[in-house]
Amino acid sequence: MNVGAPGVPLGRIHWDDLQLTRTYSGTKATLQSFRADDLLGVAPGVLHADSGVSCIGYNPGAVSTGMPASLPQPLRAVTKAHSTGMTHYASVTSPES
Repeated sequence: MNVGAPGVPLGRIHWDDLQLTRTYSGTKATLQSFRADDLLGVAPGVLHADSGVSCIGYNPGAVSTGMPASLPQPLRAVTKAHSTGMTHYASVTSPES
């Protein structure tokens, strides 16, 4: 299982700078990770089509991180205000249950 935000249509993978050492920003890193998660979800089906291997993409909803601290104001304040007090939970059960 991959925990991420599948299907986000923003951002791109910076193939020439995967670690974003030349032009790092929290937003750019997050958007790149979304695109990489999408590729991770597709790869098992393409590479192992006859093996039964699959990948499940799951969006956990709001997660508290330190990312807003790297954002410029006023975006930092808006992001923190939006995420304060947000709670998300999910129940995942196996297909056998």
